[in-house]
Order: sequence, then structure tokens, then C-alpha cells
Amino acid sequence: MTKKLIMLIVAFVCAATMTAQNIAVVSPGGQTTLYKTLQDATKAAEPESVIYMPGGTFAGNDTIYKKLTIIGIGSKLILGNPDGSTYLSGEVFFSKGSDGSALMGCRCNKLRIGYETIADVNDFLLKYNSIESLQISSNSGTIINQNYINNLYGFSYGSSHSYSCLSLANNIIGYIYGIKESAVYNNIIVGGNYNAAESCINTYFSNNIFIKRSSISNSTNCVTSGNMATTDTSDDCINIGSVDWKDVFVKYDSTNPRNSNFHFKDAYKQYENQVGIYAGTGFNDKQLAPVPYIVAKQVDEQTDAQGKLNIRVRVKAGDTE
Repeated sequence: MTKKLIMLIVAFVCAATMTAQNIAVVSPGGQTTLYKTLQDATKAAEPESVIYMPGGTFAGNDTIYKKLTIIGIGSKLILGNPDGSTYLSGEVFFSKGSDGSALMGCRCNKLRIGYETIADVNDFLLKYNSIESLQISSNSGTIINQNYINNLYGFSYGSSHSYSCLSLANNIIGYIYGIKESAVYNNIIVGGNYNAAESCINTYFSNNIFIKRSSISNSTNCVTSGNMATTDTSDDCINIGSVDWKDVFVKYDSTNPRNSNFHFKDAYKQYENQVGIYAGTGFNDKQLAPVPYIVAKQVDEQTDAQGKLNIRVRVKAGDTE
């Protein structure tokens, strides 16, 4: 009951003040406070608070030293809908003390989680985001799931205490560099003019799809198993030969892979539950973070005999009402 009430309050706040770009901070005790900037919200928030971001552009350039969950309205640009995404410009940096934090449903220019000369940040959840550049240092429990990441950099190459230790699954990734002691599975790894991954250590790559480059170069003790490519002839790779990816996927946009539909066409449908982003735990095409919003409301024109005004509201968070 308390959880539903909190969601309802936040939904009203977001619906009534969306154009003003108010940021709602819900404390662990359920109190909701509004702020205009991300910096003000994160500075004032108690540890373990949830920060709900509306659609629009917000200045990043923020360093976070506490456990917080930040939830945006979504990371996809929707034509004709200016509130279709939450964009955090500049750099957002989760630093020492932010273990256990989460970021969901946002577009980020640059995101930094931990840093080799300061401290690792552990048990982080990164989900449903679109990130141009991600730099990360973690040594346990970090989950990166269902994101679009253009470039992912680990800090394992520069410090003995930084291990990455990532569970990296069901993402669309441009390029991976310098992660260590990680599991990379069921991703689309584009590769570009580089290799799919480089300078990784003790990392397991399984059931991924390598679009342009299948090799993992300058790496130590890395294992590959069950990946799909058009250029790799190793025994443990599903080599589909010299074909155009447009003939493999429902839609493939080589210029901007984010615009692709990575479901397999019928001729390759047999691999859908084996490799790529839809295998394993699967990929949610809607990419909706659990930010509450009003889907229907009805307010009576006048009060009843007892002086009460009846208000009926339906609220959704992601796909759940």
C-alpha cells in the first residue's frame, strides 16, 4: 500500500510539472522533494533515495558519493515526443561511497563508475541506458544489462586493485577495452574498425554476435565460446559465412546499430535462443525503466455530500500497472 501511494504521488508530481523539468527525490522514508537540477537533487538526497527524472536535457557534470538510484523516463528518442528520453549531458561520475547505486532509463554522454586512482564502485546496476562512453572500475557484483554502449573501458590495465568484474549481458556494444575477470555474454558487439575487444584479462566471451571484428586482441587468458561471426573460423564459433547482416536480422542499420532490430529473420531463427541480445535473459524492445506515470485519470466536477472530491487514477511503472 505504501509503495503504491509513493508511486501515485510521484506520478502526480511528474505529470503536473513535466514541462518545468522538476526532478523528484523520494527518500527511504517515502518523502518526496522536488529539485530543478541533477546536482541539487543528488547533493540533497539521503543515501538509498530514488531520483525520478522526467524527459528533457539535464546538465550532468555531477559527482555522486552515496548510494542512489536514478531512473529516467527512457533512453530512446521518440519522434514527435520531446519527453521521450532523459538526457544527462556532460559527465556523470559515481565515485567512492556510491556502491549499490543504479542508473536506468537515461541517455548519457559520458558515464564514469569508480576510478583506478580513487576507488572501485561495486554492486552497481546499469540498465536500459544509452551511453556514448562508459568507464568503469569494479571488483564485484556489477551488472550491465540491456544498454546501448558505444565505447566501454575498464580500468584493469592501470591499477592492481581495479578488476572490472562485470556481468555484461544482452547489450549492444560498439567496442570493449581493458576489462578484467568479467563475463560477457549474449551481446551484440559491433567492433567498427577495431577488434571486438582489446586488452582484456581473464574474461569469458560467450554467445555474443560479433558484427565487424571477431578477434579479441592483446588480451590475456580470455576464453571465447559459442559466439557468432561472419569472419571467424575457429571451432567454437558459429561462422555463418560471407553474408550481409541485413539478410540475417529483421533490420540492420550499419550507420547506427541502435536503430537496428536484432531479431533473426526466418532463415536464422534457430539461433535466436542461443546467441545475441534476445537469448538468455532476453532483451526488452520497449526499454522502459520503472518510472511511474499516469495512464488514465478521472476527477469529479464537484465534491460529494461529505465534501470529498473523488479522484481515480491508473498508474504504470514500466510495463506494470
